[in-house]
Amino acid sequence: MGSTPATSRALYADENGKIVVRHVPFPEPHEGELLIKVLYSGVNPADTKSIDFFGLKNFVTGTEFCGEVLESKTLAPTSFEAGDIVAGVLSWGQNPPLRWGTHQEFMTIPASLAWKVPENLPLQAAAGLSIV
Repeated sequence: MGSTPATSRALYADENGKIVVRHVPFPEPHEGELLIKVLYSGVNPADTKSIDFFGLKNFVTGTEFCGEVLESKTLAPTSFEAGDIVAGVLSWGQNPPLRWGTHQEFMTIPASLAWKVPENLPLQAAAGLSIV
């Protein structure tokens, strides 16, 4: 990937529950996670309902995505490697870490929540397929 940027642009639900564009720290993958360059992310009602109905604030929005694996940080064997195109969905609960949330340039996801995108599947379709 070359030099790592210090921040990643994101759609962020701020302290007032307003969705704004904000620079968040570049996500560092934890053990068992993939570092992803997001190519496409879906938009669905959960993005605003998590704010309106559950009162979540100060988090990166988005639950589904398609992107390129930049790094696989896992001690266990995995089928993912840098350059793979993957899709997946996050269910982040009540206190999502900033490195999750699919509406940002770079994100992390537990490897167990991602799947390889077949070559014949359009990437835009793959981004929303996990939520259908």
